[in-house]
Amino acid sequence: MSSDFSEYLPLIGVLIGFFLNYFFNEKRRAKEEERDFQMIVDVIEEEFKNAKNKMEVGFTPFKFSTIGRDLLRFRIRKFKFSNEQIESIIKIYGNFDSINSAIDNWFRMEIGGNLKKDDLKNKITEFMKNCNSEIEEYLKKYSKEDNT
Repeated sequence: MSSDFSEYLPLIGVLIGFFLNYFFNEKRRAKEEERDFQMIVDVIEEEFKNAKNKMEVGFTPFKFSTIGRDLLRFRIRKFKFSNEQIESIIKIYGNFDSINSAIDNWFRMEIGGNLKKDDLKNKITEFMKNCNSEIEEYLKKYSKEDNT
């Protein structure tokens, strides 16, 4: 009888090895996903805080970074953002795109000597104020550090 059981020991060892390998790989993968998630959250928050600081100064002809959005595009399904948080992030980055485009137009007007550039500058400043309040709301709601 003991000889019958010993025949299965290598098979049992292999099964235990597969199980342990799977368990530790899943644990490692979960840690990597959490690390990646936190990195993207940190990049997004840093971009929002930098933009907020620029906007508080008023009109500035410097474009806003959208690296966080680009990082998020590739991994959005894997992370634990709420739908409301995703909508807020997308809206703010959409505002960045609009502001960046308007700044491009302002530069063209500046170079061309267009007199309507001041009107555009005022519209950009107003849009920055609105975007700044959306960033404040986002940071207040989702940021771990409330440095708004």
